[in-house]
Amino acid sequence: MTHWRKYVSASNPDLHHWDIEDHSPITVTITSHEMKEVHCEDSTKKAMCFLSFKGAKKPLGINATNGHIIEAMHGSDIEGWIGKKITLRIAELTSGPKRGEVCIRVDAPKGLKLPGNCHRFKYLDTAGGKVPNMPKPPPVPPESEEEHEPDPAEAQPGETVDDEPPDVDF
Repeated sequence: MTHWRKYVSASNPDLHHWDIEDHSPITVTITSHEMKEVHCEDSTKKAMCFLSFKGAKKPLGINATNGHIIEAMHGSDIEGWIGKKITLRIAELTSGPKRGEVCIRVDAPKGLKLPGNCHRFKYLDTAGGKVPNMPKPPPVPPESEEEHEPDPAEAQPGETVDDEPPDVDF
């Protein structure tokens, strides 16, 4: 199922849940951050931090909940987030005035306790979730018994080969 706002809001410069509906969950690499002025529902304006990702055209506005999750994973220094990976998932708010609203949430470390000012949520991109037609991840092949000889073209001495996040089209 394609969310109707994906087409109506295609020119929206920021990342929204309908932009990742065919990809969730998706792991991305943070490439930069910037502060931008955003318009609130009550017609006021406020400054908000936006993160950009490798290969992505649209940045994600970081609200308090996602900010606390990233901080728990990578520390409070936003410059230290550059080059770090996070997984974006579709979620539904389960508390607060926007209860029932669908949004993007960063995948939280197991057992993370969020501050009281963060809205509670549930991920929708898991088995039994409400996101229809969400693609299932491919099965993981069993590990081979054979030893893998390192390919010298893959890494230079002292370097490690890092799994690259998938290409994104948002």
